[in-house]
Amino acid sequence: MAEHKHKRDPNFDIERRNMDLTAVVRVAIGLFLTILFVGVVCVWLLQIWHIPYVLDRPEVIKRLPPEPRLQIDEPADYRAFHAQEDRLLNGYSWVDRESGVVRMPIEQAMDKVAQKGLPSRGEK
Repeated sequence: MAEHKHKRDPNFDIERRNMDLTAVVRVAIGLFLTILFVGVVCVWLLQIWHIPYVLDRPEVIKRLPPEPRLQIDEPADYRAFHAQEDRLLNGYSWVDRESGVVRMPIEQAMDKVAQKGLPSRGEK
C-alpha cells in the first residue's frame, strides 16, 4: 500500500488566518461588561424596591397568605383528611338539626337500605 504523506502548506492555514482575534476579544469584553451592567442594575433595583417596614413589623410577616396555600406536610394533611372522612362515614352527626336529618354510619345505612329498599315514586 502506498503511504500518503501530507505536507502542510504554510499559506493554507485556515484556522488562524480566518479568525480575527481582536473581534473575539472585543465580543468577550462586551459580553462581560453587559453581564456586569445587568448585575449592577438588578442590585440597584432590588435596593430601590426593598420594603424595610415589613421586616420591622412581625405581625405583618406572621399573617397567613390568602388561599390556596402550599402544603407544608402532605402526609400529615392526608392523615387529618382521612380521619375526618372516617368520622363522617363511621359516626353519627347532625346534617340539619331543624329538619331532623342525621348522618349515620355507612354500614348501618347500607343495612337499612337493604332491609327497607329505596323509596320510589310509585306507578302512574
